[in-house]
Amino acid sequence: MKKTTGYLLVSMLNFIAGFCFLLASVFQEETLPKYGFLIAAICLFVSAAGFLYTYNKSK
Repeated sequence: MKKTTGYLLVSMLNFIAGFCFLLASVFQEETLPKYGFLIAAICLFVSAAGFLYTYNKSK
């Protein structure tokens, strides 16, 4: 797999995982898991943005 293709694939998977964690956070009723899922979603969105930045920088 090429370097740029890998960055794009990982970025898309991170965005999907972040969205799933965001949905889990919205539908969670307990306080601690709710904020845990929200923090995980934010971290995955930041990671995906970093991979997209690296992908666009290499072009």
